[in-house]
Amino acid sequence: MKNNGKITNKLIIILIVVASIFAIYIKANAASTVGSASIGYTVNNNANIGDEITAKVNVNNVNVDSSNIGICGVGGNISFDSDYLEFISATGMSSPYAVSVNKNNNYKFAGIDFTLSNGFSSATDIITLKFKTLKTGSTTLSLANVLLNDCNNNKLSVTPVSKTITIGTPVIKDSNNYLSALSITGYTISPAFNKNTTSYSLTVPNNVSSVTLNATKESAKATLTGTGNKSLSVGANNISVVVTAENGNKRTYTITVTRQSAIQKSSDNSLKDLSVPGYTLSPVFNKDNLDYTLKVPNNATKIDVKAITNNEKSSVKIVGNTDLKVGNNVVTVEVTAEDGSKKTYKITVTREEEKKNEPVLDSDATLSKLNVGGYTLSPAFNKNKFSYSITVPSNVDNLTVQAIASSSKAKVTISGNSNLKPGMNYITVTVTAENGNKNTYTVNVTKKKASTSTSSNSGTKEEQKKSNENYLESLVIGK
Repeated sequence: MKNNGKITNKLIIILIVVASIFAIYIKANAASTVGSASIGYTVNNNANIGDEITAKVNVNNVNVDSSNIGICGVGGNISFDSDYLEFISATGMSSPYAVSVNKNNNYKFAGIDFTLSNGFSSATDIITLKFKTLKTGSTTLSLANVLLNDCNNNKLSVTPVSKTITIGTPVIKDSNNYLSALSITGYTISPAFNKNTTSYSLTVPNNVSSVTLNATKESAKATLTGTGNKSLSVGANNISVVVTAENGNKRTYTITVTRQSAIQKSSDNSLKDLSVPGYTLSPVFNKDNLDYTLKVPNNATKIDVKAITNNEKSSVKIVGNTDLKVGNNVVTVEVTAEDGSKKTYKITVTREEEKKNEPVLDSDATLSKLNVGGYTLSPAFNKNKFSYSITVPSNVDNLTVQAIASSSKAKVTISGNSNLKPGMNYITVTVTAENGNKNTYTVNVTKKKASTSTSSNSGTKEEQKKSNENYLESLVIGK
């Protein structure tokens, strides 16, 4: 916004200077009138709402004394109805003339040839105006307070000419530029016609030197060009139909008609086999699959590609199979058929990076000793066995686990040996070797449930037991 303000200020200053000079220039010779001219507009008489229109203010019918060079000074006001037209911009004629319009002062314009030697004596556009149309109806562009001076300081008689513009509602034109049918007499194009598909193909024998192209436009308001009889050369011929919608939008449908040569050449550009000795392509070769991958060691800087064509008259060109770089390399196998048609198979070869001598890391992830709270493991501990069981009383809540790794470079982690619950509990001992190998030893701990019998019940049972023993003893003595 600040820059726009600066530009506007500069224009106003220029306008004031021009207007001041011009006022002095005309005032000095206000009493003298020599010659005549008319001033008006060149603009299209008709427009639609929302259009941007260009109106040129021009001086014409210039009649000056033959000794004068022409008109050197112009001035006046541009007049228009702002209900119908919105002012956009104004551009004055170029050096040595300086012409400006001040929209903040009733669109006052002023212009002068500072050299007073290059005046014009024929029809000349002095200002180009741009407006935007706002509503329908008729409106008038006019000029007021117009002054013209020749280069000898003589005032000219001026006839301003107004211009009427009729603004209407824009008519929406049909945008349909589709075909409803496309064909070549006696032949079937490929693929089948679809109005959204614009490219087709057809092959005809060598003895066919011309074809008839038929097309039907979908909209009656559209225009159609390109139909009729078409001459064919040997080889590919592109024939096109252009559909132009009412609004000017164009759509082009093209049929490539290939006229065969007198001696038909093979178009087979496929391979029968593709291989790289010593390596395996991925995926397995299929003549219809064009992309493959391959890995080679770092010391492989080239590969030997074997490509066998499906047709003996086809040729093969292999590029990129030497000077392999570390990383991905693309090897292309281009097959050219007898008729010149080509097909390219691609092998992406990945050459591995050079391997550095790395230290061998210890892989031992076993225990040399496992002790769980002093209880006897079942089965007896063996570093190659990984599952054990023990039973503990109900009053044991935690167990001390002693687990010693076979390798001093291994790490041991223990979990599950605290807060034992009645029933089955699991203690895990994980051994991680230096190279990341892992083994997990599991101890299944069965914790007995606490007895729920009271002391009185125990006494009763004990008394019952003694009673039974006494009874049995009496029976034995009785015998």
